[in-house]
Amino acid sequence: MTYKIKEGEDWVLYRSPVVEHEQQEMLRQLGRGYRLFKDTFTGLDSSLRQEGLTLGALPELFNTDHVKKDREHLNNMDANYSGYRFYNLFALTSPSPLFWLLLQDIRTVVRTTLNTDEPLWFQCWMNMHKPDQVLNWHDHQFDYHGYVSIDPKDSITKFQDPNKNVKYEIKNEVGNIYFGPGWDRKHKVCVNEDYSGNRITLGYDIHTQPDLPDDQFSLIPLL
Repeated sequence: MTYKIKEGEDWVLYRSPVVEHEQQEMLRQLGRGYRLFKDTFTGLDSSLRQEGLTLGALPELFNTDHVKKDREHLNNMDANYSGYRFYNLFALTSPSPLFWLLLQDIRTVVRTTLNTDEPLWFQCWMNMHKPDQVLNWHDHQFDYHGYVSIDPKDSITKFQDPNKNVKYEIKNEVGNIYFGPGWDRKHKVCVNEDYSGNRITLGYDIHTQPDLPDDQFSLIPLL
C-alpha cells in the first residue's frame, strides 16, 4: 500500500511499493505498451514533448525484434509529434495486475488528498526522455497534475510560484508519486548527471468538471 513521505502547502509526495519492488517487470510491460502504441499511432510518440525535441533511439530495454522497424522509422523522422492525449497508459498496459495495483495507489493519493468521493476523471501517459529531451518550464491545463517515477535517473523536478521563483523541488526516486496543482504550477526537470537510455516516468492529469476538453480522448473515470 502506498504511503506518504513528504507534503507541502498544496502538494504531496507518496511512495508506491509496487514500483519499488517490481520496477524491472513494469519496465518490461511498458516496453510492450510502447510497441502497441507505435503500431496503432504511426508518426506519434507516447511522451509529452515540447516543440523542437526529437525522440532519438529507443532504450536497449525495448530493443527487440518487434521494435527494430519502429527504431528505423523514428530515426528517419524529420519531426516528432506528441501523442500523449490519444491514449491512457492504464488501458495500454491492461490487463496487468502490477499496473492495477499502481492505479489503486494513484487513486488513494488523489482521493485522500482531495478528500472527495465526487466524480473525477484521469488521464495518464508514459514519458521517455533522453538527457537533452527532459521538459523545460510548463504547466498542465487541468485542475491537478502528478507523476510517477518509474526510472527517473538522477534528477529533480523544480516547481515555480506565480512570480517565477522556485517554490519547491522534488528529488525523483523510484516509486515516487507526486500530486499537486495543474494550472498555475509550472515545473521542469533538471538532470544532475548524464545518463544512457531514457528517463521513464508516468504523467497524469486529474479533471474535476463534467465536461470534455475538445482535444482529449484519453480521460477515464478514477473510480
